[in-house]
Amino acid sequence: MNALTTVEIDPKNILTLSQLANLDPSAIKAIMEQRLKDMNWTTYQLAKAYGALKEGRSDINPSRYTTTVTQVLEKPETARWNTVCLVLAAMGLLVQVVSLNPQIYSLTK
Repeated sequence: MNALTTVEIDPKNILTLSQLANLDPSAIKAIMEQRLKDMNWTTYQLAKAYGALKEGRSDINPSRYTTTVTQVLEKPETARWNTVCLVLAAMGLLVQVVSLNPQIYSLTK
C-alpha cells in the first residue's frame, strides 16, 4: 500500500490531478472553503459558475446545481472526480491533466 504524500498547494496556483489525488479530503475542502471566502461568493454564485461550465452557457438556473456544489464543498471525498474538478475550475482553481505515460499521451504537439 502506498503512503499518502503531503503536498503543499497554493490555492492561487494550478493543481495537477496527481497533487489533488495526494491531498487529504480535508485539505481539498479547506482549499475550496478558503477560495470561496477569498472570492466573497455564496454557494449560489458558485453554483451559477459551475452550471455555466457544465452546460457551456451562462443562462442556466443555478438552483439546479446548488445541492451538487454544496455536497462537493462539504464532502469532496464522496463526489466524482469530474465534479470536484469542475467546482475547482468554477472557482478559478484550474486542474491540469498531467499524462502518466508520455509515450501514449502528449500535452505538446
